[in-house]
Amino acid sequence: MAWYSIANEEVNLTIEKVMKENHGDLHAAGVTITALIARSEEGPAIKVRGSEAAGSIRITKLTERTCGLGDALMILDGESMIAWSSKRLQAVIDHELRHLMLAKSKKTGQIQLDDEGRPKLRIRPHDFEFGWFARTAELYGEESYEVSQAREIVAAQFVQNFLPGFEIDPDPTGLGAHSGKPQQVKHVNLTATKKQIAEREKLQSEKTDDTHKFQVVDEEDLDDETTPEFLSRQRKKIAAEREKIQSALDSASTSQRTAALSAKGTKPKRSSKKASTVSA
Repeated sequence: MAWYSIANEEVNLTIEKVMKENHGDLHAAGVTITALIARSEEGPAIKVRGSEAAGSIRITKLTERTCGLGDALMILDGESMIAWSSKRLQAVIDHELRHLMLAKSKKTGQIQLDDEGRPKLRIRPHDFEFGWFARTAELYGEESYEVSQAREIVAAQFVQNFLPGFEIDPDPTGLGAHSGKPQQVKHVNLTATKKQIAEREKLQSEKTDDTHKFQVVDEEDLDDETTPEFLSRQRKKIAAEREKIQSALDSASTSQRTAALSAKGTKPKRSSKKASTVSA
């Protein structure tokens, strides 16, 4: 069973900061948040639709507002918060605040107010909702939404990392990313992506038997380029290449002299002197 305590000043200041920076409409309307910290000795302190959650938020009732509560009640998991960085805390708070939408008149577009003069709020669902069962995925494989949606998510990440330039429609419904209606992953447009992946797989399979196309990497090339051993080997390789080049140049020069003398009808003179040994 969970128990609750009022959030400290750090949490309240962070809520105010995140709302001002990321949720200007809520901040401008003067929306207030009451924050609580939940803890539990057994089981999750916070559950949302039966699953453990890091936080939750709900719109308060008129009676609660009359008693002094804020326009919405945010609850954060006290045990999880111990390991959170300041950025993680901001991210969780931003997630919860993003659920809040100002209720506006369809005719005038003005913010609706309650009997206390406070702005009325609506709950925005997640942009993407996942409701998967492992057993269904195991039984029906590709025919289950569990597997098909998971594959599309993985493919989307593949495109982002390895196929830049391909576009994935972030709003396939045309309703806007925050229209208040959740988008379903199965509608994500990955036609180009799947085609590209299929082409890559086909090309890879064609190369399977072409062993000569695979490059053999010299173990020496895997060494750290900053080690003395690597540098020494590189110097030796360079010196050997220089000797080959010089030898080729000497050979070419000798061939050219011989050809020139032959064209004149003369033979190269041989030195009558014997080579002498010079000692240093």
